[in-house]
Amino acid sequence: MTHELDTNPIAFQATLDGQKPFEVRYADRPFAVGDILRLREWDPTNEAKYPSGYSGRELDVMLTHVAHGKSCGLPEHLCVLSVAKIAA
Repeated sequence: MTHELDTNPIAFQATLDGQKPFEVRYADRPFAVGDILRLREWDPTNEAKYPSGYSGRELDVMLTHVAHGKSCGLPEHLCVLSVAKIAA
């Protein structure tokens, strides 16, 4: 399954550079190991440059582990998703 997720520019770049191998997200979807996360850079603060809010940059990563809220010390409605970049 592929999940499209909006990602702010700082987090997007850190994931692209390999510095951020995780996502903290609402547990509002059936995330599962092996799923693809399509991260879409979204910057609503720069309407002049990006009228839709999206820069057009996207990055696909594979979900390698899911830690649900309470199991990792977060509120129950959050989860930590470990990700690995997919080779282009």
